[in-house]
Amino acid sequence: MAEAASRASALRADLIAGIALAAFAIPGSMAYAGLAGLPPQAGLYAYLVAGPLFALFTSSRHVAVGPTSSISMMVAAALAPLAGDDPVRYGQLAAATALMVAAISLVAWVLRLNQLVNFISEPILIGFKAGVALVIARKPTTPYAFSLSSASAKSSPRSGSPVIRSSRGS
Repeated sequence: MAEAASRASALRADLIAGIALAAFAIPGSMAYAGLAGLPPQAGLYAYLVAGPLFALFTSSRHVAVGPTSSISMMVAAALAPLAGDDPVRYGQLAAATALMVAAISLVAWVLRLNQLVNFISEPILIGFKAGVALVIARKPTTPYAFSLSSASAKSSPRSGSPVIRSSRGS
């Protein structure tokens, strides 16, 4: 009986933790999608798929999965020249990139390559994070950067993205 009560208590704690994490991570995922030049819905759907899958495959209680500003900027910088001004192509390329990253992550998980992370030194990680912060800070703010609707923008959300515009040289 005590074991059942313990399991119920642990389940309740896990549910509360999951709701708290979702309340934090879902808006962040939507913002990072915008930083990558994608509509906010892309971040929402990506998190709703990736979050539960990560929970099924991981055994760590201290790790969360989701996009970061550095990943969003690298996606935008890499895909913008390939997509040109075609927002549909940009979305297709972003989806293909996400599927390739998922496949590579699955292979790395199967081969237990997580120990390779230990060979990346702390100064390298700090330098990378500082560089991303500087790139984000130097981006010009557009009049509609903080609006929730792309209807107020004169151009599409992708072509209006400061990250994509700067990667084209404008």
